[in-house]
Amino acid sequence: MTRRELEAEYGPLRPDGITIRGPGKFEGEPLYIGIFYETMMDGYGDIIDFGPEESATVFEVSEEDRREFPELEDVHAVALWTSDSGFENMEEFEDAEALEEYRAKAEKASEAAEAEEGD
Repeated sequence: MTRRELEAEYGPLRPDGITIRGPGKFEGEPLYIGIFYETMMDGYGDIIDFGPEESATVFEVSEEDRREFPELEDVHAVALWTSDSGFENMEEFEDAEALEEYRAKAEKASEAAEAEEGD
């Protein structure tokens, strides 16, 4: 989706020109969450489990994404997840190392959840 299409679908924006004002499930998130959300809904992305009922979907940011959204210039990847209240959330990672730390955190949480289930 283009920036213009996302603005039409998820606008209005806050005065900063990038944050979705809402209301709705994307309220408070950057407009480009829509690119990744639509891609996730099409079945793409790397799913990371934090436990039996908690996961995030990770996407590496492409050059095409950066051309459409220069705000992504210093972003290596993003993770999307749905909160318990139904809001879509996104975390940005500036490099591969930060993303690997996130994956390691998820793996530990998943192992802890599995251990808890076994008790």
